[in-house]
Amino acid sequence: MLLHSDVPLTTGVEPLALAAKKAEVAQERAAITQDQKTVIAAQVAAQSAAAAAGVYLIQIVDPTTHLGRIVFVDTGSGDLIRASRVNAIHPRSLVDDGSSFVGIAGLAGRPGGARLVRFDKTSLQDVADSSAEVFPEGTILSSGGAFYAPVPGSGGALYLARFDASLKETARSNVEVEGYAVLAAGAGGIIAQEKSGAFAVLRADSLELVKELKP
Repeated sequence: MLLHSDVPLTTGVEPLALAAKKAEVAQERAAITQDQKTVIAAQVAAQSAAAAAGVYLIQIVDPTTHLGRIVFVDTGSGDLIRASRVNAIHPRSLVDDGSSFVGIAGLAGRPGGARLVRFDKTSLQDVADSSAEVFPEGTILSSGGAFYAPVPGSGGALYLARFDASLKETARSNVEVEGYAVLAAGAGGIIAQEKSGAFAVLRADSLELVKELKP
């Protein structure tokens, strides 16, 4: 008769308990992961809903200079979602480049002068500006990945300048332009009104005069 055994009576019990514990821990981790995913999904949905219900506006902050800032406002609640730090933007200069806005900010004769500034749409933060000063009351044309705006020269004359995506000046016209006139892309180039009243058709890359339109 077998009176005793060298095999522990708990053989097979500990491995089963350990396996059960591991399964429990795995389930808890899965639940935590699912909870995290749910929270993240809710945050993304809330951000998407806010973006869908939002609108970009220019808020005038200085009634004397009529300069302002870009704001993104919830159209449902009316609450401010985000705003640009720069609050000296000329409202009518702003152009939409898809993922960003480019506008003229600042005043001639003031520290920094008037320059082109690029604003990221996601954050509305200024991410680039031009080293060259531009005509504060001018308009901006976005065409072919470049930006065109009138810039001051010697003797108070204004010329058309081309800026790349980083807002670096890459070309300047020899033709004097009317700073208040609206720029246009057409006739195989960039069209700007001259001081004489005629329209200059300029090469898009070098801004060399191609021909004149005299209506």
